[in-house]
Amino acid sequence: MRTSPLTLVLLAGLSTSCSETSSDTPVPAEPAGPRTVVLISIDTLRADRLGTYGGEEGVSPAIDALARDGVVFEQALATSPWTLPSHMSMLTGLDPVAHGVHDRTYHLSTAAYTLAEALQDDGFATGAFTDGGFVAGNFGFAQGFDVYDDARVEGTKSDNGFARLLPGALDWLDERLDSDVFLFLHTFDVHAPFHDVDADVAVPFRARATPAGPDDPFLQRARYVTQQRDLGISDYATLSGLLNDYDAGVHVADRGVADVVALLKARGRYEDALIIVTSDHGEAMFEHQLHVGHGITLYDSELHIPLVVKLPRSQAAGQRDATPVDLTDIAPTILDHTATLRPSDMTGGSLLDLVRGRDFTRAPIFAMSTNIESYALVDGSHKYISAMAVSDVTAVQHFLAPITPSMGHWTDGTEYSMGVGEARRVLTYDFVGDPLGLLDAFPPHEQLFDREQDPAEQHDIAKSEPERVGVMRRELLDLWDQSARVNDVLTNSDEHEDSDLPFNPNQAHALAMLGYLDTGARTELRQVPQRLRKNITEEAPERPDMTALFEQDRIVHALRRELAAGQLRDDAQAVFQAAGDACAAWAADHPQHTKRVIWRLFELGALAREAGYKLDVAPWRAHGIELTPDSR
Repeated sequence: MRTSPLTLVLLAGLSTSCSETSSDTPVPAEPAGPRTVVLISIDTLRADRLGTYGGEEGVSPAIDALARDGVVFEQALATSPWTLPSHMSMLTGLDPVAHGVHDRTYHLSTAAYTLAEALQDDGFATGAFTDGGFVAGNFGFAQGFDVYDDARVEGTKSDNGFARLLPGALDWLDERLDSDVFLFLHTFDVHAPFHDVDADVAVPFRARATPAGPDDPFLQRARYVTQQRDLGISDYATLSGLLNDYDAGVHVADRGVADVVALLKARGRYEDALIIVTSDHGEAMFEHQLHVGHGITLYDSELHIPLVVKLPRSQAAGQRDATPVDLTDIAPTILDHTATLRPSDMTGGSLLDLVRGRDFTRAPIFAMSTNIESYALVDGSHKYISAMAVSDVTAVQHFLAPITPSMGHWTDGTEYSMGVGEARRVLTYDFVGDPLGLLDAFPPHEQLFDREQDPAEQHDIAKSEPERVGVMRRELLDLWDQSARVNDVLTNSDEHEDSDLPFNPNQAHALAMLGYLDTGARTELRQVPQRLRKNITEEAPERPDMTALFEQDRIVHALRRELAAGQLRDDAQAVFQAAGDACAAWAADHPQHTKRVIWRLFELGALAREAGYKLDVAPWRAHGIELTPDSR
């Protein structure tokens, strides 16, 4: 048995291992047959789309049934808002700073002792069947697996996923009826592009109503955000229509879960199996006005994930637990269940402590957005988010890649490129004028939210609670330092082996299909989070109140839908005119943000002309806005 060098590292307070159980919570007898552990990760799955988390009936019947047989953790969070770091936390029990796999240029230290290696040393057959991409084995995920299938096929998203990998996975499981088995499954079935979904599954979901919503106008803005446009986000007229396709993808993944459960039941292994269904991160749906997607912010829209744990003999069936937990708790839970030796370096705790009424002692939830160098700490009902260390311009350029909308003689901006080789594209965006308002989504200061009183995280209370901010900032820094020491031990160990760049260029196409941009060199992650070490006291730049402008966006978007359906209201011309006048008046009150209005007026004018109307631009000129003749 290989022993991790980190078993010598003792991090007080980061993890607790208990063997005693509560006398009033029954523990099932040891399984009569071979041990079975199945871990299923459904990439990009928002918890609230599942029935067991309040989603619509019929979307996830298999997962909902599993939840009735198991325990639902209502406040599970990812350790990162994107695939690679979060999955590494899931399979190592280490947070992103500790495992150090921050980017496609990083790989897991061979000195790390993974969940799969621990189970393999305990006699388990270990098999992984993944959708590749950022869960490809060459990042270090393959450590400890007898079989690691990550071979995506050429084609669309729906040519891969569970449709590709489940037959092989189920055959592998079926061939090991007399063995202890650990099966890890991962699928991009839910991941964007959402329209790329099994056609037969999509039919009933696309037959649903597509009511208008307050954030629908952001879909129009997405036409000028390369990453969103490439994924087809801007093709939807309403977020409800987009979510119908998203739910269809959830249902495809749910059918895969049903297939796994059916085989386990048919082979008599379901009753004694430990089955965990979770995700690596959520998916923002414009909750913070930035994007439909993930990988950037540390708000719950990108971090809140489902976590359903079916224990042997359906112990604690139907139990729901609202304790904050995260992905680092999965590996300790599995090792606790199998009574396998657990490395002391794992930063999470065993969820069985919660189920069995034992003390659940672990550090506060610690998350990291490697893409913007920001960190989050959840302690009780509060979440602290540090200021990001990269600039807002860098974040927008590298992960969204906007282009300046047409604005006639007002158009200007900065040229930058994305992609390499034949895929290279040169784009232009005015990062100073920021006509799309993308930079507003990145406050240059630390934030604090009361998740109990403000679950949508819309009201930053950092200024009103400076003492709590200071305490949580120091606590987060302590956690960072402890995790950095773990990573130092890993990378300086005699067992550590350097390797070449793990990213295989052949993976680039698959990742591009999933909306991951390649914009060249990024700012290197700092070894020390300097922004976090400072007491951030500077006043934030004034952000404009966009409420009035967004209201006009909603009016215009409704007109756009009516025109497309051939059902334009009788007073449409007056409504067009009033919306344009209101936008121009907003620009007069916010002269430094005039370009946010200009492109809106260009599009409003074009829409009115399509409807056969000519708008009066005199009120706009009165506010200092002069459009070219063809834009009236």
